[in-house]
Amino acid sequence: TDAAASGASFVGATLKNTELGGVVLEKAKLTRATLDSVSMRKSRLDGAQLDQASLRYIDTTDGASFVGVDFTEAGIEWCKFLASDFRAARFEGARFRDVAFERCTFDSRTVFTGATFDGEVEISRAMADGLNLAGLNFLGKLLAN
Repeated sequence: TDAAASGASFVGATLKNTELGGVVLEKAKLTRATLDSVSMRKSRLDGAQLDQASLRYIDTTDGASFVGVDFTEAGIEWCKFLASDFRAARFEGARFRDVAFERCTFDSRTVFTGATFDGEVEISRAMADGLNLAGLNFLGKLLAN
């Protein structure tokens, strides 16, 4: 499904058991949205607002772009992000539980201040040039390689 909804507003929306492969949601407003069991392979959400959103069982097989996305105070649980781009993403106060970031890209503008890693969070084979995890709260287990 290749579609574009750049700048669209989905504030408080619920997306469940949905395939968003190839969808462009750049600068979309998904504040307080619930995304549950959503496949986002090859999707682009650059500059989108996912603050206070609930993300559960998100799969980005084949990669997705989250450059500059605002995940402030989002709840992110049981997700697998594969080959996804999180440069300049903001995760201030976000809560992660049992999440995997495999072959993802982060940079010095990616912010995790006040975020909480609970359960098992894995960051493997990442490109993390200048990534700073200062201010991150570890309640569970971080697996990094």
